[in-house]
Amino acid sequence: TLDFAKYTRLWVDGAEDDLGVFDTVEPSRRAECVLPGVGLTYQAIAVEERFNLGFDMVSECSGLVDRLAEANALLEVAERALEEALMIDPGSDQIDTLRTDIENREEAVDDIEFDLRAVEQQMQYTRLVHLVYEHGTEL
Repeated sequence: TLDFAKYTRLWVDGAEDDLGVFDTVEPSRRAECVLPGVGLTYQAIAVEERFNLGFDMVSECSGLVDRLAEANALLEVAERALEEALMIDPGSDQIDTLRTDIENREEAVDDIEFDLRAVEQQMQYTRLVHLVYEHGTEL
């Protein structure tokens, strides 16, 4: 239906499709995600109806960015703990446990990064489809 554009609308802050109304909408109806390393900021606004596809994608992205920051912080703590343990007693039985902990935390970071890249690709695709659908933009 013609509501497709409304339900899927998301944009990159400052880009040609930026609505410019993001800051005027109440915070509970706004979603924003700053992609780490890339610096792009995706934004979306929840619509009153039941489908908020663009808003949901940007919200999911934001949650993954927060989880990634937390996972990286925990990984850094584990790496510091291993460094300290190696300085105190390189032959300690605790070293293997700390290494296993680091491997698990690295895997958690990789999993979150994978999920984040998938959502990023979904947002890029949705944005491009929306640009064509709503604005007739050539790709």
